Amino acid sequence: MGYTKKEIIRMANDSLSDIENFYKQKFLNYKGVTVDTGEYYNEVVAGIVHDSWEEFSRIRSITRRTSYLTESHSYQSSGIMTNRIEERIAIEIFRQREFQTGKILDYQTPLKDKRRDNAGKIDLLMYDGRLLYLLELKRPDSQESMLRCILEGYTYFRIAAHKKLLEDFKLPTETLIKPAPLIFEGSYQHGQLFDNRSNLLRLIDKIEQDIFIVKEYEGSYYIYKYEKEE
Repeated sequence: MGYTKKEIIRMANDSLSDIENFYKQKFLNYKGVTVDTGEYYNEVVAGIVHDSWEEFSRIRSITRRTSYLTESHSYQSSGIMTNRIEERIAIEIFRQREFQTGKILDYQTPLKDKRRDNAGKIDLLMYDGRLLYLLELKRPDSQESMLRCILEGYTYFRIAAHKKLLEDFKLPTETLIKPAPLIFEGSYQHGQLFDNRSNLLRLIDKIEQDIFIVKEYEGSYYIYKYEKEE
């Protein structure tokens, strides 16, 4: 079943009323093109997000009373067993700790204060001496769109209580905090950065989004910053 551009626009506009859950909407991952104009579904939605970006400022912060820092991670990470591929990758990246892009401080950082809170976990925290990056990791075979990745990371960025986050990790108060996707080299998301996605690239420019690329080589992970081709 295909959708017209008007139908995709309606889906996106209707979902702006529930801004905290916008990143979860199924249409963000629709593949293919509109049946009437031949535009990528993601491109149509990216255009709506670009023009409605101020709506995302309505996402409310949750003040977590307990620490964001999970002390047990520092000595249990090597023994943790999980069936979640993204979590396993996050643990291995955390164990390496030091990268040219910064130091990994923790993984799976909880955002909830109460069980009923509508919030997930930050996959990885990376500190480069000036910036604290809230990294949204996608597994190498993930079929989620680059747009979904950006919006999920930004939602968690808005939910996090920044002052407390810096305090719990004993970082300088002047530290800047930014969300950033961490995607695999050659992945579906990586390919979308080069696949004639002008609205996606306009959005990345508008919000000054940093993007990090990870690749695996001989059992180790390497992270580098994506630089847009001029």
